[in-house]
Amino acid sequence: MLLFPNCKINLGLHILNKREDGFHNLETVFYPIALKDALEIIPSPGSYIAFSGSGLTVDGKEDDNICIKAYHLLKRYFPQLPFIKMHLHKVIPMGAGLGGGSADGAFTLQLLNKKFNLELSVQQLIDYALQLGSDCPFFIINKPCYATGRGELLEGIDITLAGYKIVIVNPGIHVNTGWAFSQITPAEPQKKLKEIIAQPIATWKAELINDFEAPVFEKYPAIKNIKEELYNKGAVYAAMSGSGSTLDVLALAAVPGQPGTLYAALNDPTQDDARGRVYKTIDGGATWLPSDNGIAGISVRALRIDPGAPNRIYAGAAGLEVTPGGVYVSNDSGANWNLISID
Repeated sequence: MLLFPNCKINLGLHILNKREDGFHNLETVFYPIALKDALEIIPSPGSYIAFSGSGLTVDGKEDDNICIKAYHLLKRYFPQLPFIKMHLHKVIPMGAGLGGGSADGAFTLQLLNKKFNLELSVQQLIDYALQLGSDCPFFIINKPCYATGRGELLEGIDITLAGYKIVIVNPGIHVNTGWAFSQITPAEPQKKLKEIIAQPIATWKAELINDFEAPVFEKYPAIKNIKEELYNKGAVYAAMSGSGSTLDVLALAAVPGQPGTLYAALNDPTQDDARGRVYKTIDGGATWLPSDNGIAGISVRALRIDPGAPNRIYAGAAGLEVTPGGVYVSNDSGANWNLISID
């Protein structure tokens, strides 16, 4: 069975406030777009899951792929699910604010539901999708929605852009989401997006705003120039979609005897200042502070805290700019690192 996961764009995006769980409350409008991946699933005669891909390269381990995660999620509740062969042809760019990964995860749930007659309702699929990610429930509905909360609270809205030509421009500039959020002071807008989106489209240019644009345009003027050029070419409305790429948490370690204190190693291969950087939280993840230097240009694959010295961290690393198999140690909570052995 074959399905075609589509992407979405954000029409406006307001960051309202920061929650106690460390996430932000926001409001945005999700609008589905017909730029699609292709996802095929068939039963496997073997006793394992076979995954293959084509098109754009999806970085990371196979087990971390959201399609595989979706399968294992349903397998826990439906042990009768057979082993499968899954192929994903990737067309939607990653880290572009288009929700391609979220779409792939949500469509995997739907495909498995249809293929193997699980008889899940739309609401059940939404509940499962939320366990994969905040944007995933939208792709179960896959119609224009006003989204609040983390983006998972959805309300259908009556809007169509069928009479307009939509152009998606991906300049290949990856924006660090953590950095983008750090540049914004959350605030309640004077007018809700739900009201603005109902107005004539001619008013959107002045009122339908993405809060991330101001800091992103300042750091990446090329993106601002693209927006201005679109208006110069006659666009009725042009805006950045979402916030950009996200960081992958590749390793996590808790400090013994210090509840709520954790270290996380983050990796974004497109952002040199995020590769190998270690972040620390002392409040269970509500707020994180980055290390000063990190281990430049690598991906941290494992972290260990020395029980007798909580500021001493060991990291197993991989990457082109570090000796393969390197083991590093930091004696200052991740600010500076020294290579101590080679495997």
